[in-house]
Amino acid sequence: MQQDPPPLFSVVIPTHNRTSTLIHTVSTVLRQDYCDFEIIISDNGTTDRVSSIRHILSDPRIKIHDHSEFATMTANFEAGIAKAKGSYIIVIGDDDALMPGSLKAIRNCIEVSNSPIIYWPVSIYFWPIGSSAPRFIPATSQASNWKDIWSIARTSSFLGDILNHKLPSCYHCAVSNSLYQTVRTEKGFVLSTQAPDLFAAYMLPYYSRLAYFHGEPLTINGRSKNSNSGVGYYQGGTNAWNSFVDQYKDYIYHQMISPKAPSALNHVLDVACVARDNFPDLYNNKCYVEASWARLVNLVRSDNTLRENGTLYYNFFDLFSIKLVHYPRKPFSTLALIFYFVLLNLYKQSAKLVRSSALFLRSTKSLSCLYPIQKDSFRSSPVPTTISSLYLLLSQRK
Repeated sequence: MQQDPPPLFSVVIPTHNRTSTLIHTVSTVLRQDYCDFEIIISDNGTTDRVSSIRHILSDPRIKIHDHSEFATMTANFEAGIAKAKGSYIIVIGDDDALMPGSLKAIRNCIEVSNSPIIYWPVSIYFWPIGSSAPRFIPATSQASNWKDIWSIARTSSFLGDILNHKLPSCYHCAVSNSLYQTVRTEKGFVLSTQAPDLFAAYMLPYYSRLAYFHGEPLTINGRSKNSNSGVGYYQGGTNAWNSFVDQYKDYIYHQMISPKAPSALNHVLDVACVARDNFPDLYNNKCYVEASWARLVNLVRSDNTLRENGTLYYNFFDLFSIKLVHYPRKPFSTLALIFYFVLLNLYKQSAKLVRSSALFLRSTKSLSCLYPIQKDSFRSSPVPTTISSLYLLLSQRK
């Protein structure tokens, strides 16, 4: 019997205990005006089993894969990608959404660029949580062009990973299945560490120096009451992180990491160290550990949700006096830490100045044709209470 050819896209949706939002996420994929896709739902041993709503997810393009027991988020991502048959794989969360017309737009990008990596700006939707009303923050449109992600990754590494948000990842990006297969053949895995999306951001530049950036937002990152980002935003970072790292209780951090530091800080530095070990040619076989720590100290000092009562890690001087003895592979330089701390603060101030200048230029009527103002179409009307309803509203206004 002749098998059907594989689809162009596999939309992979890892899920755990969020069937109430999953249905809406799937709806935004099924309503696309481009139909050559499959949906892979990787169900991570949830208590509200996806199989219980299988009658709702009856479209033949939907394939549900149940884990026999609970796995880590990394393992769930990896399993979903391994099951995908499409030429390009897009991973989104079970409270996220595709924008109207996004698959057709990505197909057009592939035809124009033939790039193994396509990425784009991502909008944000806050699901209603408790007394908090839903909010929608549309991403700003930008110019579409090629990005030298190899150079961005190297610069980010030197600056303590401050530019990792500018890199494509497995999450909210379209990545060639053949690229993932190459990684799996060489490494035995595709994703690693406690943060699979961040690890992918460090890994992808090694396999493709250039990536095509589509300037219009094509997906929406959802933040619901049970997601890591949603819980962290509404309930405070410490409890959210403790809950998250519990699933990785047997995980061993990179030997460059101090076990005394809070896990909310360690997981970022751990990803950077593991990636540099796996891809030494990209990162010059160097680990700018002082830069990473300077960035993390900066982050903790400015973000109350990451502070922990009684810890020394939001006090800069206490931090580096303790850290001096915890790096067996590389001497930890206090002078380098101070240098990076000053450098990163200068970078933050310059970035604020650039943003302020851009806002001023966009508000100038004579330059409005060159710097169009991003319109928020929901200022005069309430934001829908589900992400699928938001999709329908965007479809009408498109």
